[in-house]
This record gives sequence, structure tokens and C-alpha cells, in this order.
Amino acid sequence: AEKGFLIDNDVESLKMLVKGQVSNNEVISELVNIKRQQDMPMSILNYVARTKTSVVLNNASKDITYGNDPYVKEYKPKSVICYPVLRKEQLSCIIYLENNLVPGAFTTERLEVLNILASQIAISIENALLYENLEEKVRERTTEIQSKSIELEQQKEEIIAQRDMLEMVNEEITRRRDEINAKNKELEVAQDEILEKNEELVRINNNLEEIVSERTRELKIALHKLLESNK
Repeated sequence: AEKGFLIDNDVESLKMLVKGQVSNNEVISELVNIKRQQDMPMSILNYVARTKTSVVLNNASKDITYGNDPYVKEYKPKSVICYPVLRKEQLSCIIYLENNLVPGAFTTERLEVLNILASQIAISIENALLYENLEEKVRERTTEIQSKSIELEQQKEEIIAQRDMLEMVNEEITRRRDEINAKNKELEVAQDEILEKNEELVRINNNLEEIVSERTRELKIALHKLLESNK
């Protein structure tokens, strides 16, 4: 084969993964991004994808069915083989090979070789896709963890701010409570002083009553003596 494509069946849409060709007896392969439909023999690929059966053409440019394909008309390939690679009865990818030197280059023996390699290719592609999906999941999980970490850090800062605010409020409450306690103590002292003053006033009042009573008795005695002396 002089040229080959590895076509991926991506969500029921064909996409070229790798393009390879022989140049100066060297095999050159590259990842490609197909922008034109003429860059792939779409009629052949679509048939293989739809039927999941291989197509072998001895001279594609003169084939009645596929000779009018834009790719075939532009590049005029001779020998062509297009082989579906199945995995669990589902189309995994398509191998497309062509030889522009001689017609009938792809014999039954070469088709049997593709049959042998197909399962290995399917497994390799599946493993590669699984690894790619795993990497994507790891990236998503890493992004999710980073986002969650930022969110938790924000919540931590909010909690710290709320804690500081509560501490300030608690300090203010403590200060006000201490002021109230101090005022209560002052009131208790003043109340004790008032009680002492009241007790002192009661004692003074009692003394005054005794003094007044004593003076009244003395005046009565003096008055009686005075009256007796005037008789």
C-alpha cells in the first residue's frame, strides 16, 4: 500500500485519525484535520460504515459504483481496500489502504492479514480512547477539586470573619456586663449607706423623743413647784 487512512467512528461521524503514505521508501504518518470532503473517499467509507463489510477494488478510478467519488476522481487510486474494524459487533474504526501503482494489489491473502490485525487494532484503539477518557475524567475531577477547594477557602474566610464578629460582639457584651456589675455594686454600697443613715436617723429620733419627754417632765415639775410657792 502506498497510502492509508485510519478513520475513527466518532459518535456515528467519520473522522480521520491518522494518515500514512510511503515516500522514498519511508512510511510517514501524521495526525490530520480533514477540512474537505474530497480528502477522503466518503462514498466508500460510508458504505463500509453502514454495512460493516469490507470493500476491495482492483481499479477504483474505473469502478462503476465508486468511480464518481470526488476523492477517487481527483486522486485516481487503483487498488483500494477499505476494512471495518469491529469491537463487540460495533464499528470501532475503518482502515483504508490504496495502491496507485498496479491494479489488483490487494489479494485475498492480504485481506486475511487484515482480519488477523483487526481485533488487535480495535483493542489498541479502545485502550487509547479509554486512556484519553480517563485523562479527561482526571482533568475534570482535578478542576472540580480545585473549584471545591476555592469554595471551601471562601467559606473558611467567611466563617473566620463571622467568628471575629462574634468575638467583637462578645467582648462588647462582656464590657457592658462589667459596667452593669460595677453599677450594681455602687448601688449596693449606696443602699447600705442609706440604710445606715436611716438607722442613725431612727436613733436620733428616738433620742429626741426621750429628751423631749425628759424636758417636758422637768417643766411640769418646775411649774408645779412654782404654783405651790404662789399659794
